[in-house]
Amino acid sequence: MQTTQRCLLCQVKLNDTQSLIQYIVKDCLCAVCRRSLKIKRKTIQIHDLKLTGFYEYDAFFSDCLIQYKECMDEALQDMFLSEVKDWIFLHYYHCVFLCAPSSEEALAKRGFHHVKKMFEQCGIPIVECFKKIEDVNQKTGSLSKRKEIAKSMIVDETMIPKGKKLILIDDIATTGSTLLAMQELLGKDRVKEALCTAIHPKLLSDFDKRRIHRRIY
Repeated sequence: MQTTQRCLLCQVKLNDTQSLIQYIVKDCLCAVCRRSLKIKRKTIQIHDLKLTGFYEYDAFFSDCLIQYKECMDEALQDMFLSEVKDWIFLHYYHCVFLCAPSSEEALAKRGFHHVKKMFEQCGIPIVECFKKIEDVNQKTGSLSKRKEIAKSMIVDETMIPKGKKLILIDDIATTGSTLLAMQELLGKDRVKEALCTAIHPKLLSDFDKRRIHRRIY
């Protein structure tokens, strides 16, 4: 039996619109909304960090994220990675996820850590060892901005398990500055990979331009 009788986004009756597979896996979205959330797994390299995103960052995805994150719609937490959670588990079951931090103000207002909630269904241990001590407006991915962001957060290394491969996680990679700052705090030798639900088109475009310029195929 479905955990909900209606699509969490458009409110149509699920039993009338879902495919058999959606019904079996207890998807919280109808077939139309699920198709609108387009899988587009893409891996890019940002300096010394390998970054993988899973969905296309379009208007529909942006609206869903705003409803979940800014409108505090916690019920949407499982919709973002439900189609790729098994792939994530098979590739990272031996790892530990380190969660990108939210400000204390945002956590208090929202009542939940949106990034952690997104990735919990993947079955990988998640550690909230990073903490924001001040907010920094992220407009560029420059070295100076990355250092500024790194100074705005602290990391409690006593929370990190020994002998595990460390993977950084975030909701959206817009410039990559937050993830690179997290990597800088821990050291490039310890952290070499990150995951996010989606990569912003501009960051993808910048990567493609660098790849073509350097003749990397």
